[in-house]
Amino acid sequence: MRFLLALLIALPLVAETRVGGMGMTVILPAGWRVAPRDEMPTPRPFNRVVVIKGDSATIQISRGALPPELRGQSPVELMKTIRADSQPHQMTVAGMPAAKAGDVVVATHGETFYLFVLSGDASKFDDVLKSVELSSEPVRIESAGISMVLPDGWRQLDTEEREKLRPEMKPQNALQKKVAEDRTPTGAVLIMKHDFAGSTVSGSVQVLRNPMMPQMKLASSMEAARVIAAGTRATFRGTFEVDPRELTVSGFPAAEYVQRYVLVDAGGSRGMRAHFIVVSRGTYYYLIGYAGPVEDTADAEVFRDVVKTLKIDSK
Repeated sequence: MRFLLALLIALPLVAETRVGGMGMTVILPAGWRVAPRDEMPTPRPFNRVVVIKGDSATIQISRGALPPELRGQSPVELMKTIRADSQPHQMTVAGMPAAKAGDVVVATHGETFYLFVLSGDASKFDDVLKSVELSSEPVRIESAGISMVLPDGWRQLDTEEREKLRPEMKPQNALQKKVAEDRTPTGAVLIMKHDFAGSTVSGSVQVLRNPMMPQMKLASSMEAARVIAAGTRATFRGTFEVDPRELTVSGFPAAEYVQRYVLVDAGGSRGMRAHFIVVSRGTYYYLIGYAGPVEDTADAEVFRDVVKTLKIDSK
């Protein structure tokens, strides 16, 4: 008995290391490491969960939003979309329905899917899949002192991708022409989007953090909102669905307004709804904005829920 106790004392259990993101973690195999983004970036349109590397293998794990035309399909059907000539077999990953075809596994979770891609030696692939755990907490994204929940079926964008997805607007007045030609960085720190079935325009949410306008230094959220609202109304000839009004966001005084306007782009003209929230922080302000087709009322409601999850640093 003393001999066994001595072994237990001399050989303590090695703690497992969990790595990941976007609501998912896996156990890092012994001798493996996490690859940084600059070494192995995650291709768009996927959001990075984690990339892990061993001496002879790499496993890339990413999160994506199911396009409207693929929602409701089984993982086997999705795998056929990814690899048309594959013969996938069903499985589960952390309780999620999944399918595997060689060195690729896809698992679905609501309107979201996770993709596991192996390169190299497969000896640790199954162990990593078995170690997958999903967080019970919503996925939260953050930057520049502000964070919010990423809803199911939405994906986070980077600023470069935002410019590529920017619609080719056909200006209807001088102010719109100025907006269309302006490529100055917008100050966006968080961006996410959700594809809406039957429309080429997606619902999107952007969070901007910008210096307060010189003439508005130390303005309140309501004062800043009125100025911004006047500018957007003049530019897009919109109408107020909700006039600027006060509210509280993450414990800070804020203001919101909702406008409807017509967007004219290469795809024609379409009615749009924009919901803006302004949070003044003295020398700078946050502008949290949603824009989407008028008929996309579901995403407009999702934005209201997202606003409730906003957290702003007190610094």
